[in-house]
Amino acid sequence: GYAIQPTVYLTTLYYVNPNENTQRHKPITFKKNIELRHDQSSFTIEYTSFCYQAPHLIPYAYRLVGLEENWHHTVGHTHANYNKLRPGKYVFQVKAANLSGTWNEHPTLLSITILPPWWLSTTALCIYTLLGCCLFGLLGKFLIDRNKHKVQRQLKAFEHEKEKELYQAKIEFFINTILSCSVIADFKHRSKTVCKFTNIIVKGVRIIS
Repeated sequence: GYAIQPTVYLTTLYYVNPNENTQRHKPITFKKNIELRHDQSSFTIEYTSFCYQAPHLIPYAYRLVGLEENWHHTVGHTHANYNKLRPGKYVFQVKAANLSGTWNEHPTLLSITILPPWWLSTTALCIYTLLGCCLFGLLGKFLIDRNKHKVQRQLKAFEHEKEKELYQAKIEFFINTILSCSVIADFKHRSKTVCKFTNIIVKGVRIIS
């Protein structure tokens, strides 16, 4: 019995049902892989070597690849506890040694997948990405439209200012034209008056002479 390298067999996985707050279990003797929901991420794996000669003295070693690298060594201890694991893939490994201390070179394996909650699932992440792209597009459109309206307002203000300047220039031109015409008319009137006065003087001189 001391020379035989004991093989470890997985028997049961225990977990707490969050909806009922009660412990549930799944047989895993013939399982190679198992999936658990995110709210089942605290569990206990039970195993045995079926070694009936001093079972309380059988050394065991186990670890959960993906969480830890080092082995946990126990004697006669036939279960492993894990609490609140993050979603992901893990591999539970367990092996035993005989009473002479010779370890089995081939540990027993169980692949464990902790599923993410629905709001972190692949589908949900795709939806979040799509919504993010839509929101980004709407934000971009909003900024473009706002800048467009701003430019249009600036152009209208510029055009209004130019129209105002043009109108002012026309008014000034009109006023200057009227003033020029008035000056010319006044000059012509004065010229006629001077001419008449000159003619009168000339006529008076002729009469006198």
